[in-house]
Amino acid sequence: MEILISLLLTSIVVLGIFAAQGQQTQKAVTLKQYMLASLGLRNMAEKMLANQISMQGNDYTESYKSQVKDCINLNCNPREMAAYDINTTVNEMREHLPQFELKIIAQTAGDYKLSASWQGLTKSQTLDLKISAGQ
Repeated sequence: MEILISLLLTSIVVLGIFAAQGQQTQKAVTLKQYMLASLGLRNMAEKMLANQISMQGNDYTESYKSQVKDCINLNCNPREMAAYDINTTVNEMREHLPQFELKIIAQTAGDYKLSASWQGLTKSQTLDLKISAGQ
């Protein structure tokens, strides 16, 4: 009888350890996703700050387009470069974050809010970054 009780208690402890490990794994994946989203938003912000003409013209508030001019191999004007920047950032992030979306919202003169959203393990996740043209 004592052996059965010992086996039962051991089983409960092992199940508890597996449950705790599963929660830690889930937290680690969520943290990794936030880190990737943060890097993606910072990368996009750097691209925007390098293209001040398009920032001033609000060209970065355009929506994602699946087809844009290839600005690596062709000469592009600032507006085309903005579309290319959005396209490459979204495509790169979609390789790592499920259902990744990027919204760029112009706020007061020269200020922008970059908002990333994606499907996390259990719910939708979002991360915001604010930048200024004068940065």
